[in-house]
Amino acid sequence: MDQLRVEDLKGDPLSNPPPPPPSSLALQCEEVLPVAETLDARVLSPEEQRRLADQEENTLRELRLFLRDVTRRLAVDKRFNIFSKPVDIEEVSDYLEVIRQPMDLSTVMTKIDTHKYLTANDFLVDIDLICSNALEYNPDKDPSGTHGGIKVLAMPYLHPIPFIVHYF
Repeated sequence: MDQLRVEDLKGDPLSNPPPPPPSSLALQCEEVLPVAETLDARVLSPEEQRRLADQEENTLRELRLFLRDVTRRLAVDKRFNIFSKPVDIEEVSDYLEVIRQPMDLSTVMTKIDTHKYLTANDFLVDIDLICSNALEYNPDKDPSGTHGGIKVLAMPYLHPIPFIVHYF
């Protein structure tokens, strides 16, 4: 049996080249093994299914509580008050011609309450939509940077939660 010796490690590595790969004849002589059977998925007992469903519902409840808190904080912040209700179409008649998918914080809150968000990322997509709609409709009218700021303000609230993947 060939063993690696300390002497083999000294000197020029090219003076002790590794052994050549096995020849194709040696590979042809190897035994071909049959493909292993695939295992059927384990069937959960009714009790295990109930516990799993309860755990999932608890996780989603925690997510909804968290998202409500973030949305409430954004809605009460005076800098983002303009995003708290849908755009008044009577006041801004061309809004729906420019924006195909309107979004606001009250709609976000309704989606939270009706269990439309199954992940934090779903919520963040709507927050991003609020920002992009504002920037699309008002491309040069926002010197304060408020439209993009809603995303920045939401980030500290979202950062410590473990199920939030880096979105921004």
